[in-house]
Amino acid sequence: MGTKNAPPAQCLAIIICESVVEDHRTHNKCILNAYNRITSASYPARQDRLTVFISLTDGRDDQPFKVQFIGPDGDIVTEAGGQVRFPDPLAVVDLVLDLRGFPIAMAGNYEVRALVCDTIVGQRRFSAVEAGGGGGQ
Repeated sequence: MGTKNAPPAQCLAIIICESVVEDHRTHNKCILNAYNRITSASYPARQDRLTVFISLTDGRDDQPFKVQFIGPDGDIVTEAGGQVRFPDPLAVVDLVLDLRGFPIAMAGNYEVRALVCDTIVGQRRFSAVEAGGGGGQ
């Protein structure tokens, strides 16, 4: 049961990485191989593994949550969603999305958007560049 007029949670972090490992005893997370750029010899391409770590706080009860991946043309490449539960407003809730074979249609700037209650609470860009293209980043 969500809180009807409560403001959406706040996003503390969005990190794009190869994987996230959780210590089952402490629930601490280890972020492995964080990156901001994907390189491919040609496009279209697929990223073998793309993991997104999102940390949220200041939420109340259950709130609808969605992650959108936006392509260079502004279109949604893919999205995933569900409910996120906040035991109390001071709680920090970490979400990990592990995507395999992520489609990258073209080189350019992509964006990961975190939405809570259909409001964008955080966003993070990453680039797809062609190998040998001299992306200069």
